Amino acid sequence: MPSIKFWVDGLETVDAADERPLGDAEKAELDRHRQVSKRLKLLERVAGAAAALGACMALFAGNRVIRHKYDLVVVACGGLALAARFIANRLA
Repeated sequence: MPSIKFWVDGLETVDAADERPLGDAEKAELDRHRQVSKRLKLLERVAGAAAALGACMALFAGNRVIRHKYDLVVVACGGLALAARFIANRLA
């Protein structure tokens, strides 16, 4: 009879009869995935905050040069977040 598979914390697991303790390499890999996920979330939040700041500066800043500099920061943060997400998906 095939084992019943289910998801726990985003990881595919099997029923308790087929369970075995994780090895050191597997624990290290899971820890690495958690760290990458945390960094990606932080980077995406920074990009979102930069976009919000850029929108506020577009509305309230009178100086055109300052607005363009903030727009460049927003584009750079967004591009960095997209590139990091793409690389993480390719490595996974």
